[in-house]
Amino acid sequence: MPPRDDDHVNTHVAPAYTPAPAYTPPAYTAPVGSDSGSSAGGEISSGGPSALCEDGSVSYSRHRSGTCSHHGGVAQWY
Repeated sequence: MPPRDDDHVNTHVAPAYTPAPAYTPPAYTAPVGSDSGSSAGGEISSGGPSALCEDGSVSYSRHRSGTCSHHGGVAQWY
């Protein structure tokens, strides 16, 4: 007796869904030589990082205003 159409068994199995990892933006790095060397008007001068952000990234911001604003705020000023 030949097989009927409804006797067919589907053996295809779809691959498991794996979500993409969450995006973590890179920490801002100021261009070399961008430090003005002045600390007047809220500017920070050190040549190195100016702050450690709450999420662990490092900021080279030249001004205190807005530093680490997209990284949970400032954890520590240098």
